[in-house]
Amino acid sequence: MAQTTWSTAEIKFHLARRGLTLSAVDRKNGLVVGSSRYALKAKGFPLAEQAIAEAIGVEPHVIWPDRWFPDGTRIDLRIRDHNTRLCGDRERPIDTPSIDGGRGTGRKAA
Repeated sequence: MAQTTWSTAEIKFHLARRGLTLSAVDRKNGLVVGSSRYALKAKGFPLAEQAIAEAIGVEPHVIWPDRWFPDGTRIDLRIRDHNTRLCGDRERPIDTPSIDGGRGTGRKAA
């Protein structure tokens, strides 16, 4: 049986059962308030994900099996497949010409 990612409502429910809010998790872990809320919507905040999982009492891979390996290491979300490369915060096919000589600044040739 494949694991599924917990919904935002499930995560908030488990925090509420422990008398916590997302803001309280942020403050307790020294994160900027709003970090945990952002982690629920976006996939780029492992510190907040770890803080949420710790507050609930489970490993991050239980909540986000698509973001974490069971051994506790983070899945590199930047790796998509061998035909794309990361350019700044975007990806583009490797054969797309660029004026930066392939250095990854994301500027495209005219």
